[in-house]
Amino acid sequence: MCITIPQKIVKLEKNKVITEKGETLDASLVSASAGDWVLTQNNFAITKISAKQAKNILNLISKNF
Repeated sequence: MCITIPQKIVKLEKNKVITEKGETLDASLVSASAGDWVLTQNNFAITKISAKQAKNILNLISKNF
């Protein structure tokens, strides 16, 4: 089973983004800016989501894991 994790972008570097967790992710699949939330999987930013969606997902994860 795979799970996508929401992370907030703090910095952009070409096709890479740095998240608030300090992770560097490939962002070639998504158009995002600093401050945006993205779903991440296997060191890729998969899609941009709203802050509300990110909060809801993180709440679900924290309750179930």
